[in-house]
Amino acid sequence: MINLLNIFSKKRKIIINFVDSDNKNQIITNKGFFGKKGKQINIDLGSIIDELQSHGYQIPSNFGRKMALTFGKKDNIVNINVSHQKKIIDVNHITKNFPLNQVKRTIKQIVHYSGAGSRTPIDNVNSVEFCRTLEIDAVTKEIVSKTAWVSNTDTFLKIGVPTLPGYIPDKTTIGGKKIVPDDGNQKYFVKYKLNEHPSTNKQAAIIQYVNLTANNAIIKTTKLEGEPNFPINYDINNDLNDLIARGFKLVDNGFNGKGIQFFGNNDSYVPVFIVTLKRDEIIVDSAHPYQKVDPEEYQKEITFTIKFSGAGKQTPENIIKTRHLQRKVLFSLVLDKIVENNTYPTEWKTVKKDFPDKIQVPVVKGYHSNLSQIETENITNSKSEIKVSYIRNNKIVPIDENGELIPTKEALYLATDPDDPTKLCTKQIIPQIPGYKSNYKIITLSNSNKDIKVIYQKIAADSKESQSDVYTASSTNDQIAIVNFIDLDHEGKQITSSGPLIGKPNESITDLYSTSIPIAGLEKAGYHVIFNNFDGNNKIQKFDGNDLTTQVFTVGVSKNSEQNMQLQQLKSSVNELIGQNSNNLSNPVVANLMNVLKSLIDLISILNKDNKNKN
Repeated sequence: MINLLNIFSKKRKIIINFVDSDNKNQIITNKGFFGKKGKQINIDLGSIIDELQSHGYQIPSNFGRKMALTFGKKDNIVNINVSHQKKIIDVNHITKNFPLNQVKRTIKQIVHYSGAGSRTPIDNVNSVEFCRTLEIDAVTKEIVSKTAWVSNTDTFLKIGVPTLPGYIPDKTTIGGKKIVPDDGNQKYFVKYKLNEHPSTNKQAAIIQYVNLTANNAIIKTTKLEGEPNFPINYDINNDLNDLIARGFKLVDNGFNGKGIQFFGNNDSYVPVFIVTLKRDEIIVDSAHPYQKVDPEEYQKEITFTIKFSGAGKQTPENIIKTRHLQRKVLFSLVLDKIVENNTYPTEWKTVKKDFPDKIQVPVVKGYHSNLSQIETENITNSKSEIKVSYIRNNKIVPIDENGELIPTKEALYLATDPDDPTKLCTKQIIPQIPGYKSNYKIITLSNSNKDIKVIYQKIAADSKESQSDVYTASSTNDQIAIVNFIDLDHEGKQITSSGPLIGKPNESITDLYSTSIPIAGLEKAGYHVIFNNFDGNNKIQKFDGNDLTTQVFTVGVSKNSEQNMQLQQLKSSVNELIGQNSNNLSNPVVANLMNVLKSLIDLISILNKDNKNKN
């Protein structure tokens, strides 16, 4: 009894683990508590939480600093998941580990002048700043992500070298280079020399208006003339007003912004003054929208319909496709409108579509079409409609040796080329007619605009040909085989075929044709093979030597799931069973069985529809 009391009075333990969910659930720290079974304990974890937060850990928002726990029958472990805080580092938020130079780069353009003694100009210095933003892991102090370096301008001012009376510089303009964040300071040197041959002729001067946002491309040039060493008396406001009306904004007036300018006095030296402008423009597209720009200016959809007609119940369903296009436009913040130049707007480009550049027109048995394929890239107007019409093929007209028409259950329409729905097969297989045979196995079309009469011979009632379905040829005539690909989702509608395969008896058909290439194309279109009785499971087929019958092999494909196909096959079997017993409905047992089978068909149809919706 004493041993049992010792067991029941044994102290239990609760261990609280703080687990780093961002580092393979590693335990950062833990704390253990002891107490008797059933006893409740109030735990204050505030000091641990403060310590973890000081090291950059993120405590779950729904987790309190205090916990009430009860000791159980067994020792208990409580895991508290914590994550790493993320901190933003930018020019306004820097740390010891990430100083200012991690998020800001200043590149200078320095023009140094020399050679003019006390009149030498001081260095011309201007700067370009690049900034970026970092996201860091507050625990590991590692960079999690970073933005690209950006700047309000990535091009230095182009400098017109100052004119000094009595001196000639070795350059007239300098600088103005476009830079990237990894470039170093740009240094330039200008040297003056004494003008030893002053001129009394009229002198020229040039004012260049340049666009800083286009790598200092020259917008306009004004050439002036005047007396040597005389002040240049010219008002640039007319030029500026015209450029401002075109969306430009003044950045730096290097002509008279800093005083009066003078003509030189040397015939080989023409001073150039730079007036720098920029266009306050933004590039607008789907990734960078702007509230004043209609989205239709940079994104649009082209929806087109391929409409089929003329093939009755076999007419394919209309195809509706959509292409998504995008481009970039330039918006002037000064003019408050979209502007155009040699670069913008860009050409429309297709960014998303769910169809190929060429859509094949389906082949319909017994019909040919006016188009074989639709080239979708040529469709540029939204809501376009492409009409595909089918025309009935001509017929094979069976006649006997006396020229009399042999009646058939249905018209024998010529076959359409499986690779081109606008054409008929060049070689047509002569169809079989019960009780008749023809001396021809295939015919070659010479004129597809007329019905073709084919002579059949009646088979004598007592002949072997009429008594047996199997015909063994005693000759070495050419034999014909064909492989048809059918769509099991549309009642076995033919998709394509091998066309006539011709060979001698016992020769291998498999050596002439393989289903691998057409099956690959069908799989790309979303079909999968349900059965392949030609070369599935590495079958080898041979010509059977039967002069009367074309060997027909079938490959059944479907876009439905295997379960749906099983339901369809079950439905087909039930329909066949109903048909076989339709003449015996006077029997009550059979009649009841038929009703059960019809109910089964209804149930199969519902299940099949549900499965399609799930897929």
